[in-house]
Amino acid sequence: MTWIHEEAERIPLDEITVMRLHTIARGEIWDAGRYQEKDADILERYPDGRERVRFRTVPAAETPEHMALLLADWQRCLDEAWVHPLIALAAFNLDFLCIHPFRDGNGRGSRLLWLLQSYRLGYDVGRFVSLERLVEQNQERYYETLEQSSQGWHEGEND
Repeated sequence: MTWIHEEAERIPLDEITVMRLHTIARGEIWDAGRYQEKDADILERYPDGRERVRFRTVPAAETPEHMALLLADWQRCLDEAWVHPLIALAAFNLDFLCIHPFRDGNGRGSRLLWLLQSYRLGYDVGRFVSLERLVEQNQERYYETLEQSSQGWHEGEND
C-alpha cells in the first residue's frame, strides 16, 4: 500500500468528512460545509428565457437523513460485497449528486469524495486522471449523462 492509501484510510468516510471536503472545495463562502437549507432543483435556462428542471434534488429537510443513509449503505456495500467496489463508487457518486446536499459545489465535492474513496479502495486515479479536467472538458456531456442517469432515481426506479 502506498502512503496515499495509508493516509486515505485514516480519513473516516462520514458526514464530517463530507462537510470538510465541501468546505475545501468551496473555500471561505458563508455556507461551505453546511447542508442546503432551501429546496433547489437544478434548472437549465434557455436564451429565450424559458427554463426546465434538469434534475430534481432531495428536499432540503430530508438531506441529513439521505446523507446518513448513503454513507451507511456505502459501508455496508463494501462490508458485504454487494457489487464490485468500482460499481458501488459510481452508484455512490450518482446518489450523492441526486441528493445534492449543498447549495453549490456538489460536483466538486463529489469528485473529492470520489478521489478519497478511490484511494481507500487502492486505486491511484488521482495520479493519472484529473476528474475536474475531464468534467470541464466535457461539461455538456457530463450534465446530459447526469440527467439521464437520474431518471427515476426519486422513485427508486433507476439503474
